[in-house]
Amino acid sequence: MAAAVTAPGTTTVIDQRDAEQWLRPRPVAALYGVGPPAAGKLRTYGLRTIGDLADTPMSILARLLGAAAGRALHAHAHGRDPRTAQTPPLPKSLRRRPVLRARPPRSG
Repeated sequence: MAAAVTAPGTTTVIDQRDAEQWLRPRPVAALYGVGPPAAGKLRTYGLRTIGDLADTPMSILARLLGAAAGRALHAHAHGRDPRTAQTPPLPKSLRRRPVLRARPPRSG
């Protein structure tokens, strides 16, 4: 989510202590797991921002979206995600490839 609001070539680092405050003004649809149907349903109940979700009791979210989705969205709205970050494995070796440049046209 931070990458979507970061200029190309730069990095945004959000400290764990600041995560909830950073999330609060963003739209609920920006959260992982909130697709258009869920976002529409949440808007129907006046829940437009992640802060709105964070302020809503988990029991209400569970009633609206189901127990598992309600728990997950409540945790995400508070900046908590139990999933571990998965990074792709690095290649065993890197080899340099020649850069092919176009030849200038021949005159003549």
